[in-house]
Amino acid sequence: MIKSPVNRFDTFPSSSIVEAAINDGESIVALEEFADRILQFKEQTLYIINVSQDIEFLEDVHKYKGALHPASICKTDYGIAWANTQGCFLYDGKQVINLLEKGGRRLISESDWEDFLVADKSFGVGTVETFLTPMVGFIPNKRQIVIYDDITTGSSSEPRMYLYDIITQSWARGSDDGTNRQIDIIKTNFVNDWDGNLMYFHTDNIPVIWNDKQSAGQEFEFITKDIDFGEPGRRKKVYKILVTYDSGNATNHVQVDYGVDGDTTFAYDFANGTQISSAPELDAANGWKVAELKPDVASEASNIKSIRLRFAGDNAVPSGFKINDISIVYRMKPVN
Repeated sequence: MIKSPVNRFDTFPSSSIVEAAINDGESIVALEEFADRILQFKEQTLYIINVSQDIEFLEDVHKYKGALHPASICKTDYGIAWANTQGCFLYDGKQVINLLEKGGRRLISESDWEDFLVADKSFGVGTVETFLTPMVGFIPNKRQIVIYDDITTGSSSEPRMYLYDIITQSWARGSDDGTNRQIDIIKTNFVNDWDGNLMYFHTDNIPVIWNDKQSAGQEFEFITKDIDFGEPGRRKKVYKILVTYDSGNATNHVQVDYGVDGDTTFAYDFANGTQISSAPELDAANGWKVAELKPDVASEASNIKSIRLRFAGDNAVPSGFKINDISIVYRMKPVN
């Protein structure tokens, strides 16, 4: 890495070399700056160089946190964000944070992230793993980070993209609808225009501006975490669940069921009741309505340690569907 002398821009003498590591078998992929630090990205390694003083020095080295392509890196209000097969990271000027983790637990499993960024390619004699090149961008007005699976045509498997909300520290995933999202095409890196809009170009020389306006979709699934009420080892009885939602007065096509004690099959249903007259589907709602969900078999939720909910669309989910809050009425059972 070569630096220019003070106030002599575009001048790079051979004597002004900054060396973080040499002969390490990696090449410099990209350079980013944030908070008096230069982030030097190589294919496998991230070097953080402190430039706050007269003499630069290597402040930290992060193995397995490099980047394969400049398109995998973007600058946000909170720091530098990037993605690779090991995770999605944010450098905030003090530390490197893995955004796939929160409070000592993973928000996206290792296998799901690997499936997202590793594609199996057949070459006649067998199948070979190919690492995709994620494409990362930032939506300033919503403080969200967008990750496409590849800057080319990708893997064609779902999901094709993830979205991270910095404010809520939560993830959402999306699919390619095959018509207007232009995911299955060679693309440039993400950039922000003068209005802050996130955009890119593709091989048809057409600009694509990110638009997250709601539209009716054929697939919808929202799964809560395992809710243990702060005491994972203690038995509980769940009486009912109150869900405040709105469907824009359209037919909902949103079904809700639940699983207990870490079950991922969601084998249990709710009975007909308030705003769920055709279980397991929620009723249409014009404005905020509260659905009262009671287990159709009370014993299935009377001796459990945790519960998780699943909301899934069996048809075109209305664009106006949204959930405001979820409350659970329960009772702790005595410790044996």
